[in-house]
Amino acid sequence: MPQRLFDAAIQQLACRERQQEQAAQIARGVVATAMQPGRDGCTAGTPLQIEAMLRTAAAQGDTDAKRYLLAQRAAQVMQRAVAEAPAGTQARLSSADEREVDALVKDLELLALSGDRDAIETLAQVVESPLLHAPDPVYAAAWRLASRQPPTRTPDLAAPLEAEDEIVESLPPQQQQQARSLAVELFGYCCRAHGGAG
Repeated sequence: MPQRLFDAAIQQLACRERQQEQAAQIARGVVATAMQPGRDGCTAGTPLQIEAMLRTAAAQGDTDAKRYLLAQRAAQVMQRAVAEAPAGTQARLSSADEREVDALVKDLELLALSGDRDAIETLAQVVESPLLHAPDPVYAAAWRLASRQPPTRTPDLAAPLEAEDEIVESLPPQQQQQARSLAVELFGYCCRAHGGAG
């Protein structure tokens, strides 16, 4: 069976990281344990080639590739905001960056609604980021809660939800209740088991 393009791209990314680590070891004089490039059968393309592989996989409908690229772009936007913040000030996204993050969130929501747990976690991390002008920890907690419920049983608000203590404990009581209610609603869209759904 041919290897998925996404898997090949991720392997090449890991390979590049190993090669960079080995180069750093050699530069520090740690040559005894550093492997020669290619000795482990690892070959990596350039960053642009790997990016092209990921974009091709995403264009072909690979959910993992779509999620990876969205998470990567969100991280780049956040890191840029931190790097550009004047010393001693709280980093915040610019208006343009905030609009870009809004678009990324919408794309992540589409993946999350299909039940992709990794997309749900990425979405939660983005919407609760303190770099946003209006972080939304309730929305983040609701998605996490929805994804942790047993898929074959509709959650009951009258009873504790699965992983509730762990996920909402840092929220004030009113926000905890909001997160629980929203989680039950989201569960019906993203995470309930449907016959024949994968």
